[in-house]
Amino acid sequence: MNIRPDFLPLPWQLNSLLEYAKVLENNKNDWAHLKNKEDFSQVYYLDLKDRLPLEEIYAIGATVSGMSDDLRQFNYPDYYPTLTSFLKSSVINSIITGKWSDDLTSILKNAEDKVYELKGNSVSVPWAIEQMMKLFKKQIELLDIIRQCLIGLKQSNIYQRENEVLIGSVSVERILECINRTGKRFEDLPATYKQRDEESLRDNILLALSGISDISAYGEVFNKVGKTDILALENGEKKFIAECKFWRGEKVFLGAINQLLSYLTWRDNNVAVIIFVDNVDFVRVIDIAISSIQQHPYYVSLISQRDESWFEYKFNNGNQDINLSLMIYHIPSSIQHS
Repeated sequence: MNIRPDFLPLPWQLNSLLEYAKVLENNKNDWAHLKNKEDFSQVYYLDLKDRLPLEEIYAIGATVSGMSDDLRQFNYPDYYPTLTSFLKSSVINSIITGKWSDDLTSILKNAEDKVYELKGNSVSVPWAIEQMMKLFKKQIELLDIIRQCLIGLKQSNIYQRENEVLIGSVSVERILECINRTGKRFEDLPATYKQRDEESLRDNILLALSGISDISAYGEVFNKVGKTDILALENGEKKFIAECKFWRGEKVFLGAINQLLSYLTWRDNNVAVIIFVDNVDFVRVIDIAISSIQQHPYYVSLISQRDESWFEYKFNNGNQDINLSLMIYHIPSSIQHS
C-alpha cells in the first residue's frame, strides 16, 4: 500500500503501522480458526462462572485484531483529512492513552487464574483456550509497541506543522474536555436540564470550568464588539471564548458562528460554538450542522472529529487561523423544532 502523498516525506511510523495492521489482520484468521476448527466449543460445557472469563479472551481478543482496519485508515483522506484527526480518532486515541492496556491485562489475568483453578480441580481446559491466551498476550505486547509508534507520530514534522497554530496550550484542551463532560452530563440527565434556558445551561458550564486550576471563566463578557457567552482566562491571560445557542435551524446556527467570529481580536484563535438540541431527530441536526459549516466563507478544513458530536475545524478570517470547535449536545424536550 502506498502512503498518501500529503504525508510524505514519510515518517517511519506510518510504514510501521501498516506492518502492525498486517499482523492483526493475520490474527483475525487465527482467532477464527481457534474458535471454529479446534476444541473451543468444549468451553460451553463449563459452568457459567467458569466459562465467562475464558469466553472473554476470545471476544476481546478478536475485537482487538479488528483494529487492523483502524490502523490503516490514516491513509484515507475521506476518513481523516489530517494526521491530527487520525490520532484523535476514538480507537487510536484509546491506544495512545493506554486505556486498553490495563483492561486487557486484567482480562488475561482473570482467564489465567480460571485456567489454573480448573486444572487444580482436574477439569479439562480446551487446548484452543490456552492458545487463545498466548495470542491474547502477544496482542497486548503489540498494542504497547503500536502505542509508542503513535506517540512518535505526534513528534513528526507533519503533526507539528498541522498544529503550529491550531492547537493552543494544554489549558485549552482542559477547557474543551471540561465542556464536553458537562454537555454529556446534560444528555445523561435530560429530565433535570430539559427546561433550562441558554443562560442556565451556560452557567452550569461556567461552574464546571471554575473547577479547573489556574482557569477563570466568566459569562456575558465584552470582547471587541459584543458580549461573549463564555470567556476563559489562564492566570489572567485570555485563552478561549465560546457562544452557546439552542438549535433553531441552519440560519440561526450560521448566525451564531458569525456572531462569535465578530468578537475575535487578533489574539483570539481558540473558540467554540456550543449547540443545545431539543429536537427529536438529533442525528439530522448534526448532519445539517456539519454540511452548513463547510459552506461558511471562513471555513478551511476539518481538523478532527473528537466524538459523535464534537468536531474541530480550521477557519481563517483573512487575518489569522482560528481553531473552532463545534460541540453539540442533545437535551430533548416535548417541544420539537425543525
